[in-house]
Parts: sequence; structure tokens; C-alpha cells
Amino acid sequence: MRIKRVPTKSEGNPLFPLPPDYETLTPDGQRQARVNACRQWLVPTKDPSDKALRFVSSVLFFDHWYLFPDEEDDFNPMFYDEDPVPIPDGHLGIYKEWANARASITIAPRGFAKSNCIRKAILMQMMTRPGYSFIYATSTNDNAKQTGQILKTQFTENARIHEDWMPEFRGSGRYRQRVVSEVAVLDVTSWMTRNMTLEHLPRCRFSGPTWTTCCSRWSCPW
Repeated sequence: MRIKRVPTKSEGNPLFPLPPDYETLTPDGQRQARVNACRQWLVPTKDPSDKALRFVSSVLFFDHWYLFPDEEDDFNPMFYDEDPVPIPDGHLGIYKEWANARASITIAPRGFAKSNCIRKAILMQMMTRPGYSFIYATSTNDNAKQTGQILKTQFTENARIHEDWMPEFRGSGRYRQRVVSEVAVLDVTSWMTRNMTLEHLPRCRFSGPTWTTCCSRWSCPW
């Protein structure tokens, strides 16, 4: 599905990043609208403010629809250990910086929920633009393993992700070949691994029509 630019709230669309007619669409039309909402960060724009707005909006929508528990729909993706709270302004600032910078450094204190800030952005980018590769480096093996497992679980167990995104990677011929060749890979590592041992850590690969996972950085089956 091609990415369609969605008008923003300042342009008269209160549902942004969803389209203004979302409620009147068919079930599959709404599915496509949700996919497109997560891809608004990929809309070409030369305006840094618009670019930041679209990246933040894509992450927030992805977070609320795919990662928040929904009791009415009996949906709990188990991304959060506790009930989610409103996203801190500091996280929004980080996302705005990422939207407009090829490289950036952010220093934040303990308790800033840095891991969740990074995890949800990684998930959104891996889903919406196959071809992205990430290296998540942290201080300890336990932290690295936890992040690898949390992200892998979302690819393999999250019902809403499967329902909305699997149809995007079905097809035949040229389209399928292109998608399969553009995989998104996540490697997790730690200071302990790099400096002390080569302990096996989780690796997650999203490869078009299927989600493939492996528990070893060094001997993957693909």
C-alpha cells in the first residue's frame, strides 16, 4: 500500500494521523488507514516541524493502538509491566530530535523510561519500513535480553499487529521479492557481552510475509 499524506489537526483533521473519514470506512479500509497512520513519518516534507509532528504522531498512534491494553476488546499485548501513563514531554522531545537528525545524543536520568521510549520507536520503524536495522546496546546482559524478548514477543504474539500488518506483506511476483529482500533486523547487545563474553542474545528479524525469530546472534537459521 502506498503512503498517503493525511491532513493534520491544524489543517482541519481532528483524527490525525487517521484520515477524517475513518469512522465511515469499511473494516479493511480502517485497517489500511491504521497502517497508513503509522507510516506518516515517511511522508516526504521539507518542513522540520511537520516532519517532527508526523514522526511523533506515528509513534503515539502505534503505541496506543498496538501496545496499550484494551479491556473492551480483550486485548493485552503485554508490552507494559504496569498500566500505561501519559507519555512524558521528554520522550516527545527525543522523537522530534530523531525525526530531523541523522545522529543525536540524549542524556536522561534513571526512571525516565528510556527503554520503553526506544522500544516502541524501534517496533514502529521496523514494522512500517522494512530495511531498517537496529543495534540496541545497553549496560548489562539482563537488560539486553529483556529488550530483545519484549520486541520479539510483539512480532510473534501481538494479535493487532498480525491482523493489520500481515496483509501488507502478502502477494506474489515482484512485490513479494522486493519485500522479502528488505528485512528489518534487530541485534541486542551489552557492555558485558562486548567486553567479557559472547553470550547468546535474542535476535529478531521481520521479513515480509512472516515473522522469523532466533535466540542466537551468532548462528541464525536464515
